[in-house]
Parts: sequence; C-alpha cells; structure tokens
Amino acid sequence: MRQLTFIILLFLTVAAAKAQGYYFNLGQNFTKYDYKNSSGQTNANVKSDNGFMIDFGYQWNISYDSKWQYKAGLSYQQFNAKGKNDTFDYSWNTNYIGIQNTISYEIYTSYGKEVAIKINSGFTGATIINGEQMINSTSYDLTKQEEFKGLFIQPHIGVENDFYINESIRLGIGYRFSKAFRINSGSKESLNFINNTFYLNFKYII
Repeated sequence: MRQLTFIILLFLTVAAAKAQGYYFNLGQNFTKYDYKNSSGQTNANVKSDNGFMIDFGYQWNISYDSKWQYKAGLSYQQFNAKGKNDTFDYSWNTNYIGIQNTISYEIYTSYGKEVAIKINSGFTGATIINGEQMINSTSYDLTKQEEFKGLFIQPHIGVENDFYINESIRLGIGYRFSKAFRINSGSKESLNFINNTFYLNFKYII
C-alpha cells in the first residue's frame, strides 16, 4: 500500500507540472460480476448492483487543432453486486483505486463551439482498498479473498460531451463501457467486473 501511495503521489506531481487542464467525473457504475468457480460454473443468483465512481486528473492537447486529447489521473470505483437464494441474502461492496489513462477524439463541434462531442478509449489499473461481503447478517473481509486481490486492468470505451460555460469551464455528461479483469492470477476461480457507467464531467482549462 505504501508503494502504491508513493507511485500515485509521484505521478500526480509530474502530471500537474505539464497539465493543460483539469477534469473531474462523478457518476455511477452499474456492475455485473462475471464469476466462474474452479469447475468453470457460474452463479445465476448473483445480480447486478450499482456503486459510485470518481475520476480526477489532468488533460493535455496532443494535436495542433485540439481534437485529440490525453487524460491521466486517479480513479475511485465501487464494484458491487447482490443476490439471494432460498436460504441466504448476499451482497458484495468493494472499493478500488487506480490510475486511469484515456485518449479522446472530438467528433463534433457546434458552429459557435458551445457544444462538443467526444469519443474516448483507454484503461485503468486498479487494486482493492476495502470490501465487504454480507451473508445475511455475517460480514466477511473481501480484501483477504484471492479473487478480489491483486491488480485489475480495466479497458474502457465511451462517449461524452462538453457544454461551453466560459473560456475556462466546461460541463457535460458521459457514458462508458468497461471490463475489469485480474492479471497474474494463479487461481482456478475467475472474477471480472463488467460496468456500464454514467457520469457528469467538469473540466477546467488553464
């Protein structure tokens, strides 16, 4: 955890020195657990649930006309699920933090540049910071469960728009689809997180 904290702080320090703007996203993940046990079987009792997501960081123009942009920053996400059978009620509530990288391309700009639409793609590398499984009234620590630990890589693709407020401020809404999967897993069990994310975005241009 100390190494992760050091890497994040170093990254933010270097990025801030070269940033051309800042971004902040706030929204919700609607998560589906793609789980298979050691026999390759799924669990039909596990259902989707929603959780918060927050992204913030820095952005740079990477083309002379500003249509291509690169964004990098931190991402906090909840990957949650729930379920029940004849005997038990289940819930999984997890919190992950990671570093996000995104490239976006502006596909439409209104005549007066009041509105812009962008498509984007990238990935996040994330690890669990805390998590809890509830089975009826009994709680279990998910940070000790092998299938939730380690580094998750989360490719994503999406679309968002910008509404021009003034020379410095842009507001908008966005959507992205992603799938987070654990790398270097030696377990016979597998767990991936499939997400549909809707968010509000705020940008401050330097």
